[in-house]
Amino acid sequence: MFFAAWMFVNRNLGPPVDGAAIRSLARSFLTIAAVAWLVMLACWPWALASPLARPFEALTALTHLDESRSMLFNGRVIYAGDLPRTYVPLWLAVSLPEFYLVALLAGVATLGRTWRQRERGRSALVRRLQIAWVASIAALPLLLAVAARPHLYDGLRHLLFILPPLAILAGLSVAAFFGSAPARRDRVAVGATLLALCTWTVTDMARLHPYEAVYFNRLVAGGVAAASARFETDYWGSSYKEGLEWLIDNYGQGLARRVRVATTFVTLPCPYYMNRSSEGRRRFQCVVLDNDPHVVLSITRKGMHEQFKGRILHVVQRQGASLLYVIETRPPLPGFVHPPRPDDPRIVPAPATSSAPTSP
Repeated sequence: MFFAAWMFVNRNLGPPVDGAAIRSLARSFLTIAAVAWLVMLACWPWALASPLARPFEALTALTHLDESRSMLFNGRVIYAGDLPRTYVPLWLAVSLPEFYLVALLAGVATLGRTWRQRERGRSALVRRLQIAWVASIAALPLLLAVAARPHLYDGLRHLLFILPPLAILAGLSVAAFFGSAPARRDRVAVGATLLALCTWTVTDMARLHPYEAVYFNRLVAGGVAAASARFETDYWGSSYKEGLEWLIDNYGQGLARRVRVATTFVTLPCPYYMNRSSEGRRRFQCVVLDNDPHVVLSITRKGMHEQFKGRILHVVQRQGASLLYVIETRPPLPGFVHPPRPDDPRIVPAPATSSAPTSP
């Protein structure tokens, strides 16, 4: 599309495009495509089984995602097959850092100033075409998502590829603003605002670590704590690690039998992290939810943590948002949290020693 537009602009402003230029473009395209394909396969074991066919199978499957998947979006539960047209734009609005908005405004101001100057000639047209091309890389997928309403769920996980071109566009917008010779007062104001907002975002990332993926901005979403009541946060279940490590350090000491532990949505985290610790292997047994667990670890996805009654032992939180609950689903038992009493029958007795004299 970009090359076709460039040919159209160049038609009356420069030498005609000849076969050599087209062949050069074709060689570049094939080289880039081959390198990109190899990099993709190196990071995708499933596709290696059929390097030419399986990527296209995945592309076909992506257009038929499960429409019955539900999620919390803007305060209500919606389904992947019935998304509002605002789904993608609103997710971008609440999850992009605030400095993207400042960069956008700076770019619009620069374009307005350039348009008023009514630059003419081939270089001006090519520059505008380049800007439009970069913008289209991010804008076209967004427009298609709004128009076609494909089956999406769990945030923007299926459209993350638009974020790099958005970042490039933001950088170009800011660079164009400072390079267009605005008043010194405007440069200082925009520069100070961008620096403050970038520092704000970096601070948020440090405070959220290792759950940077649950970030929400303050300007539109009101911050992570406010947004957690209206949007899904740790739908990946990254906080299971922290919750299970807390359980190993603080629960179940001095018992004769192992504590039965279950996790919601996925069972893999429990055995994976428990087996990494000798205390985890010795004192805990990972079971499924239907197998009468003593303790359940539940992320807040779909409000699942509210379905378990019992004592809340621990909550994994970041910036006021609760990500995971550690819930004792049985009545409190002596020795589970506090040191057991000496007469606790669940203590493993020491092996008996015989006092009878031994034969020489």
